[in-house]
Amino acid sequence: MGASTGSAAFDTDNPGTLIVVSQQSRATVVRWPVPIALAIPALAATIVITFTPGHTVWFGFAVFAGFALLTAGASGVGIALLPSGAARAGAIAKTVVAALAGVVALVLLGFSIVTPAIGSVGDTVDVWAARALALSLTIAGTLAAFAAIDLIVGIRQRGADRFARDWITNGIVAGLAAIAIVAVPPTFYQGFSFTEKTGELISGAVTSSTMVIGLFGAAAAILGILLAIAGVGLMPERARRERAAA
Repeated sequence: MGASTGSAAFDTDNPGTLIVVSQQSRATVVRWPVPIALAIPALAATIVITFTPGHTVWFGFAVFAGFALLTAGASGVGIALLPSGAARAGAIAKTVVAALAGVVALVLLGFSIVTPAIGSVGDTVDVWAARALALSLTIAGTLAAFAAIDLIVGIRQRGADRFARDWITNGIVAGLAAIAIVAVPPTFYQGFSFTEKTGELISGAVTSSTMVIGLFGAAAAILGILLAIAGVGLMPERARRERAAA
């Protein structure tokens, strides 16, 4: 917990009596490198997803594994900088969850690569649906765990830490993303085709993995932006503390 700050004022009903007005809600234990570090994996995943065509299940596992492992490292920044309490406990929990999710995603990626979908058409569809389901459950489960951690920390710190509203907001975004992702049917398939003005025929399909990865990319973009804004907003506080310590 950070130290409370306050302002002094004189009681108009009792002249000469000094009143200390608590401003505890304006204090925060969070230092600006913590949200900035957490924003980097989210924004990196967003960029990779946005500029990479062909959102297959393999691609989804690879991107999410990178995101999760980088998030585990970023959460380690919180463990190093945050004091003992709910915030640091949340950072530890998020580090463990993210590291485990990254390992699981890598294992599932390897399993998907070494076991290609072969056999009859029905078998192939079942295999791809199973992989898509595994991808959605991995991403949704991790985001749900992140949401629970952020909401618990934010609610516990509410009124004592002005960063609490950021934890709560991030938890809500992650929770909604988890619900949206797990709601995507693993067998979803929607083909499309159209002819360009040049006469070239463009065809393709929107699959469950396309939707899951797209939803994850959208959630990562929102979380990355919110975290970056929060980090930038904490930088003036850093400058004030440095001037106060001088």
